[in-house]
Amino acid sequence: MRAGQACRRLCATGERCPQYISNLLMKVNAKLGGATSHVVTEEIKPQKLKMGAVNINPGKAKTPPLPPMFIGADVSHPAPGSHAPSYAAMTVSLDHTATRYAAAVETNKFRVEVIKTRNLQTCLPPLFNKWRIDVGRGRLPKHVYYFRDGVGESQYKKLLATEVADMKQIFRNMNENQARLDGEKPGPEVKFTVVVAEKRHHIRFFPQGGAGDDNGNPLPGTIVERDVTDTLDNDVYLCSHKAIKGTARPTHYTVLMDEAGLTVDSLQKTLYEHCYQYIRSTTSVSLHPAVYYAHLASNRARAHDAGRGNDPPSDKGKGKGPATLSSGASDEDPAPLLSMAKRNEDRDWIGYGMWFI
Repeated sequence: MRAGQACRRLCATGERCPQYISNLLMKVNAKLGGATSHVVTEEIKPQKLKMGAVNINPGKAKTPPLPPMFIGADVSHPAPGSHAPSYAAMTVSLDHTATRYAAAVETNKFRVEVIKTRNLQTCLPPLFNKWRIDVGRGRLPKHVYYFRDGVGESQYKKLLATEVADMKQIFRNMNENQARLDGEKPGPEVKFTVVVAEKRHHIRFFPQGGAGDDNGNPLPGTIVERDVTDTLDNDVYLCSHKAIKGTARPTHYTVLMDEAGLTVDSLQKTLYEHCYQYIRSTTSVSLHPAVYYAHLASNRARAHDAGRGNDPPSDKGKGKGPATLSSGASDEDPAPLLSMAKRNEDRDWIGYGMWFI
């Protein structure tokens, strides 16, 4: 209702702000369950039904393959000197094309980058179960992409030993519980592909001979996988967006684990194509949406923190090792955030919707 009033007011006053109205309506569309664009890939194809077609043998109908699940995570820290805790946000894709995401947020101690086990065990199972109902048709995913932001090289091993191990255990428990109810053996474990996305670096690319765009930046889709990359790690620099002004900053993706055995081309194609599915933009963005949405949700979390909603976020110190305690903070767990919605109800369109947009 407010969006409609704002649009009518702009039209009535004669102000021509088509870009503003377009951005506003894209957010409204996302909150109401819509999407701006979908990318059709070889791994995820829409199911087409011909008019008048009849399945003469429904008992032998093939079960369509399961799409992968995409998970994003980010932790936002308060400004130096603030007594507010850090906020952890986790996003999970909730459709076949990984266009729409749901998010869960919670306090994460004071300036601690690694997400606590209790937060993962509390926030992720409802989202996983929602994916199993809406996307998996009662089945858990076989392949999971986990995108993580804000983790430095010194924390890679800890990330795999804590967050990834905790998520695997959550899937293992859900698999065993479902098998016990069905009276069957548990299915195979979920295969993980763990990718760290980093934009806080000093690498820039300048095409020669007029091969770039109007600003002299690389064209969207430019990938650099040698010379400036690590000789031991599986990493790549991706320029997936067109900078409006100034020098474009590529995103550095580092693959920490790939149990699915993806090819290099397949992974790079997935990284680039999903940048066109960011729901608040009609063009590609510089970061994978799973991480982008987690960053938005973590910044919105402070609005649900009673008494500490005015502390501004701070990105200082991210990607530079373990964060230190801020002045006045303690090692005790901070109070949880105010409850936003009841995620156990199927009718909860707020908790499972894109409230963070």
